[in-house]
Amino acid sequence: MALDRKAAIGKVAEHYGILLGEDYPLWASVFLYELALEDHLGRMEEAASVSAHEIMMAVRAELAGARGAAPAAITAASAALVGDFRKESKKVLVLVQRAVLASLLCLAGSVLMFAGTVVLWLWK
Repeated sequence: MALDRKAAIGKVAEHYGILLGEDYPLWASVFLYELALEDHLGRMEEAASVSAHEIMMAVRAELAGARGAAPAAITAASAALVGDFRKESKKVLVLVQRAVLASLLCLAGSVLMFAGTVVLWLWK
């Protein structure tokens, strides 16, 4: 990432009309800046790499926890669903029993009426 001195000298000459030499003291400052920048970029890359690794480890831990929690959540939801189904099926069973009892009572009443009709018919 070193600065191209010839290109920089050309741009300064073009823009400001000043011709800098290859041994101009400014190049020492530019070189020191480049050294500092390279060092800083190296530390930033290392920190980014460490951060990326830490993030990946956190994501993996979170996924592992979710995998462990999912069966328990599914089991609890299934148990609640089964409990609700049993309550509702008991309600339906009571309604069916009442309907069967009402049907039997109607049938018994019909049998009694038929028997009464037969008895009256036979007595005539």
